[in-house]
Amino acid sequence: MNTTSSAPIQIGLWDLVSHPALQAILGVLILMAVSFVAFQSLAKLRGSTKSEGELADLLQKNFEEMRSEGDISEAEFRKISASLTVVASSRNDR
Repeated sequence: MNTTSSAPIQIGLWDLVSHPALQAILGVLILMAVSFVAFQSLAKLRGSTKSEGELADLLQKNFEEMRSEGDISEAEFRKISASLTVVASSRNDR
């Protein structure tokens, strides 16, 4: 007679989680989730640090400095300033 039993093999959750392939997959998923949350948090924080008016003023000052150093001509500076003014006024109309 055959004395081996045909009882189903039971695999516990701990046995499944301790498998190296599953650990690697879970590790990557956790890393992706943490990275996503960090990216979203930084994007919200960075977006709220400068208002549009402050950004336009900063750009204007940077272009004035470039003009004074001779990197751009007076005509280029006037064109850029006019463009910044148009963009700033169109955003203020929203």
